Amino acid sequence: MADQAFRPGTAIGDSGVLLVVDVQNDFCPGGKLPVPHGDEVVPVVNRLAAKFPHVVLTQDWHPPGHFSFASTHAVAIDSYSAFFENDHRTPTGLTGYLHERGLSRVVLVGLALDFCVRYSAEDAHAQGFDVIVVEDACRAIDVDGSLAATRRRLGELGVATVKADDFA
Repeated sequence: MADQAFRPGTAIGDSGVLLVVDVQNDFCPGGKLPVPHGDEVVPVVNRLAAKFPHVVLTQDWHPPGHFSFASTHAVAIDSYSAFFENDHRTPTGLTGYLHERGLSRVVLVGLALDFCVRYSAEDAHAQGFDVIVVEDACRAIDVDGSLAATRRRLGELGVATVKADDFA
């Protein structure tokens, strides 16, 4: 992990990467799995992306009969993390990609805060990255208290939650 905590108003530096999680039409209003107000993050993410020397985007897709559908399993599972596949053991390759480039700070934005952003943040933390979530550049689904549980879990891990304006 990086030795220095993020301080609002400081530049992210060369060791930081903006990880844009699932900001795509299917998760915006009018899409197949819309996150309420998901489209509102687009201008915020675009402003942030201009401040980062490194930006990585994820995209979620599920063709018919995909392994991640609960209907293909006796137990309901899905993969939410940008770092691991559905079995939660098989890496996607993102950790290695970031390490190879000397990136140690992962700043997350996207959809949905309480699922894909949360699990990506948890896994980034577990992989040794300094992790920051930009909360106003995310939107949540908030199913059965999932947003409160996300905030609680990120706090337990020491994951910083900031605003987009905190970046120089």
